Amino acid sequence: MHEIQPSFIVLSPQSTPWCRYTGAVGVALQNFLWTLPLLAEEMNIPILGICGGHQALAIAFGGKVGPIRGGQHDCMPYIRDRQGGVIGLKLTAPDPIFQGVEGELRISSSHYDEVKVMPPGFVLLASDKNSPIQIMRHPKRPVYGIQGHPERYDTNRPYGGILIRNFLTIAQTHNEAIRRLSSEAPPVLISSRPKSWLRGH
Repeated sequence: MHEIQPSFIVLSPQSTPWCRYTGAVGVALQNFLWTLPLLAEEMNIPILGICGGHQALAIAFGGKVGPIRGGQHDCMPYIRDRQGGVIGLKLTAPDPIFQGVEGELRISSSHYDEVKVMPPGFVLLASDKNSPIQIMRHPKRPVYGIQGHPERYDTNRPYGGILIRNFLTIAQTHNEAIRRLSSEAPPVLISSRPKSWLRGH
């Protein structure tokens, strides 16, 4: 990632219950999830998680995920209790990602798992009575999780596209600010004198 220096990362949906990732695949997944806080908090990379990506963010930052009609420790196949179709969300906190959204936010949805417990400090931005944690944000970084599918939008249902456009604007503004701070940082003076000189003075 240090070599690539991405402007942002999008975590895409997935189609396997989280509890089914075992063995080598489970280890690889866990290793990947461990990197997400580093990418967001140390490397300052904006991240957008969509559907399963939203759930991945929750797991990576200390939240809990489970099936919609089960508990956070239950394991169920993806053949039952799905939230689907176009749903209306209640906005619970203001945020730049909602710029241009007027009235009810309607978004396509299709998922069997959901975020049961948000990561510590995360902010709930939008909710629904059947699956309460629909949109969340990291408290200090431009890291967003959206349970629905904002990539599915059209002229009659434009809000998904608005959310994506706003995230890209947020990411661009954030990256410009980080570059500006980096260019303004004073140079670090590294002494070339031997350690014995340092001890003597």
